[in-house]
Amino acid sequence: PAFLPYLSVANRLLSLIDGPRDVILLHAPGLALEVPGVRMVAQSPMPPRGAWRSFDDGRTGGSKGAFLRFAASSPYESLWQIEEDAFYTGKWQTLFDELAATPADLLASFHMMPPAPLVVAPPWWLRECAVGAAPCFAPPAPLRKTMWSIVRVSRSYSASLVAALDAG
Repeated sequence: PAFLPYLSVANRLLSLIDGPRDVILLHAPGLALEVPGVRMVAQSPMPPRGAWRSFDDGRTGGSKGAFLRFAASSPYESLWQIEEDAFYTGKWQTLFDELAATPADLLASFHMMPPAPLVVAPPWWLRECAVGAAPCFAPPAPLRKTMWSIVRVSRSYSASLVAALDAG
C-alpha cells in the first residue's frame, strides 16, 4: 500500500526523537494514516509558476516548498526539516538542544562552488534561478549552495522567502 513508506518514516522519526519534541510529517494529499505521537499534515501543492520552480523543481515532490510554506504559517518560532534519507550518528535531541538558543534564521550545511565551471556549464537550477530580476549567481563570486537534507529555518525567514518566491 502507498501509506507504508509514510508509516516507516513516521516510526523512524519517533525512534530518533528522544524527548519533548513535536514531530510533524508532511505527506502527500489524500493519505489517511494516523501514527500516535506524529502530527500528520497534508503537503500543500507546489505553485506551478516562476520562482517556485527554480527553488523546488518537483523532482522532490515539492517538499522544500511545502516545508517553507508550512513553517511560514506555523506557530513555531523555528522548525527543522529532516529528509527521510538523512542520517546522524549522534542523538538528534543533543543536536537540537545544542542549537536551540542559536538565533540564526537558517541553520544548514552548505558548500562553496567555484564560479568557473558554473559559468561554462551552468546546471538547470542555476540557469533558472532568480530573485526578482537578479540572477542567483553573479560571477566572479563563488556560489554558496545550501544543503536541505537537515535544515532549521525560522518562521520569519520562511515567511520572507515564501513572499519573495510568490512575487517571482
